[in-house]
Amino acid sequence: MTDAQQYLAALFEPADLVEVRFIETWTEGDRKRSAFVSRHTYPAGVWPGAVPEVVECSRRTRANVFVGVCPRPGRDKGRTRDIAVVRSLWLDLDRCRPAEALARVAGAGLPDPSLVVDSGHGTHLYWRLAEPVTTEVARVEGVIKGLAGWVGGDHTHDLARVLRLPGTMNRKDERNGESPVPCLVHSATDGRHPLSAFEGFAVEVVRPKAGPAARPKAVPAAGPGVAVGGLTKAQRAALDRAIERSAAAGAGTRSQADYALCVWASKLGVDPDDFWPLIEHMGKFGEAGHRYFARTWAKAEAAVHEGRRQAADKLSVMEKTLSDRYGV
Repeated sequence: MTDAQQYLAALFEPADLVEVRFIETWTEGDRKRSAFVSRHTYPAGVWPGAVPEVVECSRRTRANVFVGVCPRPGRDKGRTRDIAVVRSLWLDLDRCRPAEALARVAGAGLPDPSLVVDSGHGTHLYWRLAEPVTTEVARVEGVIKGLAGWVGGDHTHDLARVLRLPGTMNRKDERNGESPVPCLVHSATDGRHPLSAFEGFAVEVVRPKAGPAARPKAVPAAGPGVAVGGLTKAQRAALDRAIERSAAAGAGTRSQADYALCVWASKLGVDPDDFWPLIEHMGKFGEAGHRYFARTWAKAEAAVHEGRRQAADKLSVMEKTLSDRYGV
């Protein structure tokens, strides 16, 4: 069994939809940079046939391969609020080798992980649950956040989290000459654990949200946001170009580029919760996290609505002028 097959068998059921994202990552000076390449969704049961294609795409584009830890309910459903089933708990320990990670687990009094992955520059730990969580799934985030605090993991507790796929190469900084290193399964067992064994570690999770942008009465409030998958082909192509421009922005211009990207997405009517997974690993969004995105989106949305209000006012003045002069 290959590393990818071990990973899939340990964390998913054959019918589960598994999301894969291709993202290039590198550094410029002391700044982390990233570029979104593409996103796909495969049923876990057909992954063995897809892995060669995934590996080749990664080699060709210098992209890292990230996989959604939780099953997706459908294609283009990679938002935290979309997740309806949680089968595993996980931790991401950066700059930590598997032996040290397991020592930390033992020191915290946690059960042995079901799956240990050597990510190339760190370790990923997974505990497969005895029963999937299908109600109040958000409480799992508090458990994972608490575990990270005890073991020293990164802030990767959100349910939409993506982590590296074993059996692929960690291509971080390859464009700067760094040699890719393999992401491999270190160990795997059939162990499954009740969620109750971990709930004592749970802490509160406060998800930052953008406050509602002020909408002048002259402009009707927008309806529900459009999912990225609901855009037309031309709209999606334009949005992808805007993402590429933001990802390629140089030092000193990234905030402006990120703002321009959010303005463009807001003009298209994109749902911010659906948009966030596309850019969460990219540039300043990846460094500063969702709070930065929420602030940037709120400013962009307010600017878009102000522009529409001014356009509506101009149209109103024009209509009144025509009516007064010509009785139109």
